[in-house]
Amino acid sequence: MYITGKPAGAQTSGNSEYELVVNSDGSINTTASGGGGGAVTIADGAAVNIGALADASSASTLTGLLKNLKAALAGTLLTSNTPAAAATATLANVAGSASSVTLIALNTSRLGASIVNDSTAILYIKYGSTASATSYNYILSGSVSGVGPVWEMPAYPRYTGIITGIWASAVGSARVNELTP
Repeated sequence: MYITGKPAGAQTSGNSEYELVVNSDGSINTTASGGGGGAVTIADGAAVNIGALADASSASTLTGLLKNLKAALAGTLLTSNTPAAAATATLANVAGSASSVTLIALNTSRLGASIVNDSTAILYIKYGSTASATSYNYILSGSVSGVGPVWEMPAYPRYTGIITGIWASAVGSARVNELTP
C-alpha cells in the first residue's frame, strides 16, 4: 500500500509532500519530500490502534494526513503476511432440483468454495436459505457439451453461512467443493 499527499493547508508551491509506504513485510516507511523520514514496524498479526498513528491535531505532519485513514478504519488494523491456507477440500455432488436445496452447509471454518454446474439447466445460487429464480446472488448457466460453468466464492468478504441453490429444471447436478483449514 502506498499513500502520498500534502498536509491540510499546505501551500501548493511548497515542498512538503509526505509518503507512507506499507511494505510486504509489514513495516511502514514514512518520508517527507524535504528529507527525513523513518520506519515503524508492526509485528505480523499484531493489532494496531489507528488512533496511535493518526492525530488530527497536527495537520502539518504525516499524522495529520492519516486523519482520514483513521476515520475510515475506525478501530484497529490487523496485519498479517501469511494468508490462511486450506488443508482440506470436501467434495460433494448435489442432485439438480426444481426446489431449493442446500449446496453447502453453514461452516464457520470455511476458507473458500467452488461450484460446477454439471446440469444443462440454469443454477441459481444464494447466500442464505431458500434460493429461487427471483432470490439469488449468482447464476450459473447450464453446461454445454458436458463442460459446466464454475463459480468460485470471493476471497473477501469470506462468507461462512448456508449456500442454497435451485435449478430451472431438475436435471444433472452440482459438483461442490468446500475448502477448510
